[in-house]
Amino acid sequence: PGFLMEYMPRGSLRDVLDQTKKGGIDIPWDARRDIAAQICDGMNFLHAKGFLHRDIKAANVLVVGAEGWTVQIADFGSAKMQRLRDSTTGGGGKGTLRWKSPQRFQVPSIRYAKSDDVFGYGILLIELVSRELPWGDLEDAQVSKCLGAIFGEGDLDVFEVNEQLFKYEDEATQRACELYR
Repeated sequence: PGFLMEYMPRGSLRDVLDQTKKGGIDIPWDARRDIAAQICDGMNFLHAKGFLHRDIKAANVLVVGAEGWTVQIADFGSAKMQRLRDSTTGGGGKGTLRWKSPQRFQVPSIRYAKSDDVFGYGILLIELVSRELPWGDLEDAQVSKCLGAIFGEGDLDVFEVNEQLFKYEDEATQRACELYR
């Protein structure tokens, strides 16, 4: 079994951002703002339907058509339906290292939440503005070591942070979408 998707000739947003660095094309700032708003709306839609993406990044956003700046969130291989009662879903190693939220490093078994998607979205915004991958040219092993050193032995109480994030994440996601409009 499988599924069929529309062909996206320009590929992922990451592909397009890499092309802009080479001088091939440019993404105007108003288009970048619109792209950010579309991704935010897509995440809001997923969350409203009870899904967590768990791997939001430019490589998982496809640019639709040969012209224009319409985008679609893709690659739902890590996505999971939320439990309706607690708005979270199993922890562990889902997602991609450079876009993972701090609690993934401090308490890897903590349940995934919308806040993990929102953190990944924040890193994606940095990608959209800078056109660079998070952590630049470092190898994943180097990134992992750095993140482990930063978050592995901190005083941050991730359970308290998550509790506060759960309290405000729906409202914050909607506000972020409104800001981009």
